Amino acid sequence: KHILNTSLRTYTSFKPTQITMFKSVFTKYFRGALSLSQPQIKYMNPTKLASLFIATAFAYSYSKSQFSASSGVKSPKGHGIPFITSEDEDEPKKDWAEDGLRIFTVCVTGASGSVGYNFLPLLASGNVFGENIRVKLKLMDKPENLENLKGVAYELEDGCYPLLEGIKIGSTPEKLFKDCDLIVFIGGTSRQPGMTRHDLLKMNGEVFKKQGEALNKVASTKTRCLVVANPPNTNAYIL
Repeated sequence: KHILNTSLRTYTSFKPTQITMFKSVFTKYFRGALSLSQPQIKYMNPTKLASLFIATAFAYSYSKSQFSASSGVKSPKGHGIPFITSEDEDEPKKDWAEDGLRIFTVCVTGASGSVGYNFLPLLASGNVFGENIRVKLKLMDKPENLENLKGVAYELEDGCYPLLEGIKIGSTPEKLFKDCDLIVFIGGTSRQPGMTRHDLLKMNGEVFKKQGEALNKVASTKTRCLVVANPPNTNAYIL
């Protein structure tokens, strides 16, 4: 409560995905401690509620880091849990977490785009696989979008999702497709005004050809692929 009281700020605008992040961790960890009922939360002033959400995220991140320090457990890189690594940092695949929950490794291409950005909180919060599955995210985008990708990863980290096991970012499919349970292909050129379907096929076809070659090279035969980028039927065929 002390951390919450000293961390409150007044924020006037939030993206919907940010509100989702704050509400997720707030509801799970702090609602009971503050003795707030669901109706009280529902009718609270939106700006005050948003301030409480973001303070909760900071407080949870702080408490996790303090726990790691006091227990002698080595804290992961970064300021909180989960943490972010680059594609060049190789690490063994983990199928089970220390608490006994299954870990799914999921790669999302085009992760810094608008579709990917709104999809990632659903993966991290348990809305896709349920509350008994932890998720390790691998976020991929074009090299020129890596700075945006870092921003997306930092937002996910600050959201303090209890089921998010970690985040890896990069732009090389051969490195990111390895050891994945699921790959969601969102990245692709969208159809612009004046662009024919043939033009779209040609541009995205080259991208999916390279990604298909990377799949054949490093992915497991058990890896499942979901194609979202347009036109999905043709892109899936090329893949």
